[in-house]
Parts: sequence; C-alpha cells; structure tokens
Amino acid sequence: MTALCEALNNRPVFDLRINTQRITVTEFKQRLVQEKIHFSDSVYFENVVKITDIQNLRNSQLLKKGFCSVQDESGLVATNLMSVPESGDRILDACSAPGGKYAALWEKFGKNTQIIGIEKNGKRILKIRENSERIGALNPMIIQADAEQLPFNIKFEQILADVPCSGMGTIQKHPDIKWRRSLEEILRFQKLQLAILESLGPYVKPMGILVYCTCTIDPAENEAVIEHFLVNNKDNFAIVTPPVMFRDFCTDSKYIRTFPHLHHMDGSFAAILRRIN
Repeated sequence: MTALCEALNNRPVFDLRINTQRITVTEFKQRLVQEKIHFSDSVYFENVVKITDIQNLRNSQLLKKGFCSVQDESGLVATNLMSVPESGDRILDACSAPGGKYAALWEKFGKNTQIIGIEKNGKRILKIRENSERIGALNPMIIQADAEQLPFNIKFEQILADVPCSGMGTIQKHPDIKWRRSLEEILRFQKLQLAILESLGPYVKPMGILVYCTCTIDPAENEAVIEHFLVNNKDNFAIVTPPVMFRDFCTDSKYIRTFPHLHHMDGSFAAILRRIN
C-alpha cells in the first residue's frame, strides 16, 4: 500500500498512442528525436511511447496532424481485449467520451468493421468527433444516447463499457481526486455501473463479448459490480479468462488490474464477459 501511495504522488508520465494508420512507429520516433522530445518505449505496446515533456508535444505538429494521441497505457489494455472482428461485425463503444478508446478502436479495427459510439452529452460528442477526425476517422458514427437506454434494436458482436467511475486510479494526473471523492459518491457510481451493464447485456449477440473497464482501483466499482452482474445473469453471461499477453496484469484467472507502482501506468480494471445464452 505504501508503494502504491508513493507512486500516485509521483510526477506523471504521459503515454502517446502512435496512429499507425498515418505514420510508422519508426518514423514517429524519428520525428520525436527531431523535435527534441525525449521518450522511452512502452514495455507492453509497440505503438506506445512515454514522455514527460507534454508542453513540447503540444507545440509540435505531431498531435495536430493526428500522428499520435495522448492516452494512458491502461486504456489500451481495455481496447486490446476486443477480438479482431470479422467482416460485417459491429462494435459498440457504450460510453465514448472523451473519445480516446473510440479513436484507438478505429485505428485498430476501423477499416474492417462498423464502430458505433454513444454519448449522452452533446458537447462531449463534438469533442469526440473532432478528435476522431484529427486521426483520420471521417464520418465517425457517434450517437447521442444514454447507455442505460439504448435507442436501437440491433445487437453487437462486441461491446466496450468504459463506465463512469471515481477515477481513483488516475490520481497522478488528477491529484484533486484524493480530496473530492466520498464513499457516498463511490456507491452512486457503483449503482450506475451496474445499471449500465444490465442495460447493455441484451444487446450482445450470443457468444459475443462485453468488456467492462474502469480507471479506478476501488473493488466496489470493479469486482463487486461484475460479481453482482454475474449473479443476476448467471444463465446469460460467463467470465472469460484474459489472453496470455495480459498475464502481467492478472492476479487470478478472471480480472485484469493495473497499478502505478507495479506497471507504471494508471490504475485500472477490466473484465471480459461472454454471452452464453
């Protein structure tokens, strides 16, 4: 616990997801050298580098031209749990704002499948569209809707539920969270998270997957939510053992957890659920 607290108080490192639809990893690193932006390689992802000088990046053209996006590695853990889609498959990003995971999914799968994002806040939709177009995703399919009440009847092979949470795993970048959050607020998040899962369940095709993820390390918003959902849906959903490539993040055969002091990224949680009925 002491090591975790110390890590949460360290100066943050920023991760850059390289948009390989527009530039190769090698070319991007060469551009960083030219711009005199110091970086280190990710231990886990080939298309990620880590920097500390975020201001120099903002002053460069690398962000503006869509060659990269600022996204913590923990967010890529969740998107990499999505299976490679087959032609005609649909993927739903059920809680799209601020748009980092939607963009990552598009860069990974956008040319082969239909990716639909939903967000109930109209102003945040404009930000998602702006960011998607920056990386080259023309006409992104973002729908204004509430994840608790989807406005369509179609089903999906895969759904990503990056649910609203307390953000307790991101204290390095948002230190005010330490003083803002309360137990009552966390319990409200828990109630909302379970409601979103229950709403999304019927929209998963048989044998399709539902990936649940948060950027918090609080078990009340993570394990407790999944276990409650599985009790309510024991005939419809089952937990899926994470792929071998994520074994560094698994302390059991069910859940993925990342911690700043262990993995040098934000604290996060993810679980894969498969619809069996």
